Amino acid sequence: MDFIENNMTIIYGGLGLIVLLLSIYLGYLLQELRKQKKKVEEAEKFLSQKNQERHEFRVSSLETIALATLQEQCEISEACIRIKKLLEYYPDVADQKSLVIIQEMYNEIKGFDTLEARNALSKQEKFKQDTQRFKIEEQYRESFLEALKELQKSIKSLKGTSYSTGH
Repeated sequence: MDFIENNMTIIYGGLGLIVLLLSIYLGYLLQELRKQKKKVEEAEKFLSQKNQERHEFRVSSLETIALATLQEQCEISEACIRIKKLLEYYPDVADQKSLVIIQEMYNEIKGFDTLEARNALSKQEKFKQDTQRFKIEEQYRESFLEALKELQKSIKSLKGTSYSTGH
């Protein structure tokens, strides 16, 4: 006990030094935490901005494809494939009763060869696939064009929205 009583000043000084050092370290950790939070917020803002840009591009693409198809500047089968793929990002729109025809037509044309696979086909096989595709296009033409008009209405509602589903 005499040792503690005789060295009380040194003990208190040591404990005070430990508290001071721990406080400095805690301040450093808090500063690092703030830096990390700021970086996370900046990354989230960047990703949100990129998602919004992608959303706007998809909506613009839907709008362009629909308009070009209605103006007979784009083949119906090509429009169907492109629109179907873009609508995968908007299931609420894709599931609208008036747009079901897009999925139905897509199911019939999705098996046709495209790009390199199409180029590898013989002329006869290309002709055969084109003939089948043209029949499908003719079968769906009127209802598909009506669906595009409905899609244009839905696109207007997508235009003013922000994209937050993370696709």
